[in-house]
Amino acid sequence: MEITETSGKVDITDSEMSFTDYKLYIKDRASINDRKVGGVALYIKNSFQSVEWEELNSRPRESVWCKVYVDKNELFLTIKLGCDTNQLVLIMGDYNYPNINWMSLEADSKGQKFVKLHCYLEQHVHKPTRNENILDLILSTELPIKDDIQVLPPVDK
Repeated sequence: MEITETSGKVDITDSEMSFTDYKLYIKDRASINDRKVGGVALYIKNSFQSVEWEELNSRPRESVWCKVYVDKNELFLTIKLGCDTNQLVLIMGDYNYPNINWMSLEADSKGQKFVKLHCYLEQHVHKPTRNENILDLILSTELPIKDDIQVLPPVDK
């Protein structure tokens, strides 16, 4: 769960913004500029293993980052369950499955399980996102993407 425009300020403790069964990652505006109120928060369910992404959080930006470690079988099961709801589904993320041809749905042995999971999802990213591979995906069920997907250089370091 992600919250933008929090009302976080110096005199509000992280414990006051916490929810049971979720780990809180937060960055208040006061830590990056002279604004006294606001910021961003990210809540990750405790059933997922997560850690702060210190390298990115140390930058003076109004963003909060963490790494979430998910068992691939659990990830596949979750995607499949989402697709089986007969609802419109939009899934985005960095899946790190190189060597998948998204036009022909052919893949090496590592990506084969992901391709077979496909669940009638349309993959909207058609340009490489890292080297020659499309690793960052936007998948949807019957959801037309109105704007062209643009692959941009990494965020300022």
